[in-house]
Amino acid sequence: MTREELQAAMTAADAEYVEKTGRQPYMGASLNLDQRDEWEARVWMTFDGDSKWLRAYGADPEAAIAKLSEAIAALPSEEETNLLEFQRDLGHLIDKGRKFGIDVAYVNPLAETAKALAENALTYQGAAE
Repeated sequence: MTREELQAAMTAADAEYVEKTGRQPYMGASLNLDQRDEWEARVWMTFDGDSKWLRAYGADPEAAIAKLSEAIAALPSEEETNLLEFQRDLGHLIDKGRKFGIDVAYVNPLAETAKALAENALTYQGAAE
């Protein structure tokens, strides 16, 4: 691949990430030759207020980029990510309510909502793409 083709592939990886997650990466996709003599394609992604590298390796730049594209495709969708974050936040809120001794009349409906969300997540069938 030429330099321009590599740049275009990395720009496409960023676009795939945004399309899949609905979020801009914290840091755009990059390509490195690491110490193990493997190519590493990576994007610094954000999830639930946290950031981490999504990395993929290959014997050549094309293989690393293809594996990064596969890893991006395997990420949860924007809808799934939002639900996971909401469930986590709701769980923290329930725990905080119990810790602070908030009346069960307020905490129990939240717990029932969390239970219903968890049951729905277990039986969720995403639309065919």
